[in-house]
Amino acid sequence: MRATLEWFGTATWRLEVDNTVIWLDAYVDRAPTAAPLRLDAAAIDRADWVLIGHSHFDHVAEAGLIARNTGATVIGSALTCEIVRDEGVPADRVTPCVGGETLQLGPVRLRVFASLHGFNGLREWPDPRGRDTRARRDDLRRESPELCEAALAHLANIPEKQRQDGGPLAYLLEWDGFRLFWHDTPGMVTASWEAVAAYRPDLALLSIAPSTPNLDGVPFESGHAGFVAHMAAILKPRRVVLNHHDDWCPPLTWHMEEEGFRQGVQASGAVLQVRRLNEVFELTR
Repeated sequence: MRATLEWFGTATWRLEVDNTVIWLDAYVDRAPTAAPLRLDAAAIDRADWVLIGHSHFDHVAEAGLIARNTGATVIGSALTCEIVRDEGVPADRVTPCVGGETLQLGPVRLRVFASLHGFNGLREWPDPRGRDTRARRDDLRRESPELCEAALAHLANIPEKQRQDGGPLAYLLEWDGFRLFWHDTPGMVTASWEAVAAYRPDLALLSIAPSTPNLDGVPFESGHAGFVAHMAAILKPRRVVLNHHDDWCPPLTWHMEEEGFRQGVQASGAVLQVRRLNEVFELTR
């Protein structure tokens, strides 16, 4: 089977396994200040399943639109399923999960695991210039007022249900002997990650969004690089690719450089691979 992945920024990916198309998250129509994608959500005409890691807008925003336009089935938490049903997706094309489920998606076997969200607002994580949130926003309003207002406008009017995480999930997808693990927020449940490790994932897509990492409900104090290294040490994947580390809503966000994570990943025995926006790459063992 031929399988490819394409990164749409944030934690959104398009997985194609032969003729089956599976979206991992569905945030495509990003801030107008973000780097452009090859297509917008309304132009997506192929999807069989849409997997949503959690219900925040930057993960679920276009799931309903994609499902309505393509006939895809949406898989996610009860809140995710409620969101897309509100947007017109029929009830028979949503599959709520809590973790522990095994589903067959065409040629792909899907295993669902309970996960956790990172701690938003627990503490300041300074940007590359060492500023906290207030100082950064003040500088942005002064230095790039039009860009700042455009980014803030994109974040205004987020539906209330898309401000809640809904209970994050992580997913292991397997086909033709290849195993792909993906989660979309920097939180983890150790028991889930240990269960995934038993399947020996070939590739782990690991999230490092700039919120405080969450380890079993406790703040992880060693930063994002340490958190990725900790996850990789448990999962023991062949390869690691980062996601949700990009500049998805500039100038309010910034790119977290991959090189800062390489040493910790390599210490686990995995290889860190750097993938770029709009890049399509083949998945092989």
